[in-house]
Amino acid sequence: MKKSKMNAFLKKIFYRSFPFLLMASVSLHAEGKTTSSTPLLHVKDVPGWIIAETRHIAGKELYGYIDGGAEIYLEYGFEELTVQQLQQGEQELLVEIYRMKDAEAAFGIFSVSHRKCSFVENFTRYHCDSPYQLLFVKGAYFVAITNYQGIEEAREKALAVARKISDKIKQPDVNIPVIFQSGEFQPDVKRLKFCRGILGIQNAIPEWRKLFDGFTGFSVFVLKIERGEQWANIGLESGKPGNLC
Repeated sequence: MKKSKMNAFLKKIFYRSFPFLLMASVSLHAEGKTTSSTPLLHVKDVPGWIIAETRHIAGKELYGYIDGGAEIYLEYGFEELTVQQLQQGEQELLVEIYRMKDAEAAFGIFSVSHRKCSFVENFTRYHCDSPYQLLFVKGAYFVAITNYQGIEEAREKALAVARKISDKIKQPDVNIPVIFQSGEFQPDVKRLKFCRGILGIQNAIPEWRKLFDGFTGFSVFVLKIERGEQWANIGLESGKPGNLC
């Protein structure tokens, strides 16, 4: 696509979508904090598996669990991590259930935690499946399930466990801005990122890092759109009607 065509595409999107920007920014905060408890796995949920370990990590205790990676979780709004180790013969699954302060925080940490993904039919709206790990987000929970073999059988078992956890979460998904729900963005929306603070920017779109120097307390949705060899990054500041960058 020629550069002029990309410019025309962007103008069409902005002019058509502008009346909805206020609606989008208001809907982002409709869910608030979660009041439900972490959706633990029990023996009856995973027949044939042994739950070898269950532990809970809260607040700044996360520093002792994630070596060098806790800061970004805390920046987004981390509350508690539940870790469960499942065993079935020689197979093991590591289940990590992060309870974040709201659905935006959970979606945000998910959005900066995955790169190349495949997708599973009839599963959660936002997920990422790879040979050794299945990630998904639902409500205020970000869940990572790791298998140590990477074979198809292990991936299927991880998915079965993920479905059990997902069924326990009754909260709605994050409300993404209406502008990004339009048909023109459907080919791109799986690349949507949500940044809450400078570490989010640094992980999602490092080329924008200097633009946010000196700013705190900001939240930005970022979408990279691609049309042929042309691409552009679009940012929408959460909670600020009409602020596109």
